[in-house]
Amino acid sequence: MLTDFESNINRDSIFKTRSSRLKDVIAAINRYLANESLHGLEEIEAAMAKWRQQDPKEYADRGKPLEKDFANDIRIEGKKWGWGQGWIRLVDKFSHPRFQPDMWNDNGRIQNSTNCYAYACNDAYGHTAGQKPQPGMIYGPTGRLVVQGATNASPIVVQVANHRLNSGTWVDIFDVHGNTAANTHVPHGQDWNRVRRPWVITNVDANHFSLNGSAGNGVYTGGGQVFQAPTNSSVRLQVMMDDQRRNHDRQQRLIPLIRLRNESAPANVVNVPGYYLIALVIARGEDYHWFRQDDSGLWSHKPGHSRATDKDFGGKVIIDPRVCDLGMYKFSTFYYAPRGGVRTASLGDWNDPNWHY
Repeated sequence: MLTDFESNINRDSIFKTRSSRLKDVIAAINRYLANESLHGLEEIEAAMAKWRQQDPKEYADRGKPLEKDFANDIRIEGKKWGWGQGWIRLVDKFSHPRFQPDMWNDNGRIQNSTNCYAYACNDAYGHTAGQKPQPGMIYGPTGRLVVQGATNASPIVVQVANHRLNSGTWVDIFDVHGNTAANTHVPHGQDWNRVRRPWVITNVDANHFSLNGSAGNGVYTGGGQVFQAPTNSSVRLQVMMDDQRRNHDRQQRLIPLIRLRNESAPANVVNVPGYYLIALVIARGEDYHWFRQDDSGLWSHKPGHSRATDKDFGGKVIIDPRVCDLGMYKFSTFYYAPRGGVRTASLGDWNDPNWHY
């Protein structure tokens, strides 16, 4: 609790002196405990951010071990003042990405190789032209199914080893070459380079399924990935599998605000130091989309290969993705993304500054 902050700072520490910034944090906490107020809690936030930025060595030694507990205390106190309802306040502005439309909307390398997921995760670099990173790509074949064939027939029969898909399942198929009629794209109502809905499949056997209502348009020449059409649970599962791989490789990962399958996001949502919020929205069986909170406190997004924007689907500034105009989507949940973001399509070399921003 905040009441224990000063004693915990001194616990197991060989340091006897304190910087003026740490003294300011302790003083702000003591003022708040003596007279609780919204302004007092804001003073604690400001003092903590200043300490973290101006005394990084001292903060790493004495503040970092308490960071999670401190963030939880701030969330608890913030509920008294309605934090997280409507305008989700910043705690650590420096951990949030800047809104940089000139960088993302370059009509070239970055714009045409990133989408909503890469944008939300602040993952601008290292993608191939035309790529649209999806949850599940990092984990590998278990996160997505690899196409091994697609018949030039009606309906198209797709070959995928041990697909485990039941009849009636909706799937998205990307990057099939030759028999391109097997590919699916979801309509967004905007120019997001997607024109068809997901396929409903019929299970033929353990290694084949047909695409209901399809007709081939050429001989399959290679490529192809299959993703189960999005639902709350399927998208969150793909993110979780990617995070397992990130964690295994000792890279930073996304942290879900909710963990249980049927759990709803809380009414009060608060940022934590070292992270920024991203939001997942779902059009069940059709599509998903991602938003991120920038260092202004407002939200932005990048629809497919279209331009990054800070406006919702009704053309208004996004204050809260839970209540803005989401078009066909419905709000699902929040994730905490670490400062600097995470990789979305392949882990690459995270030490190479050209791989992230």
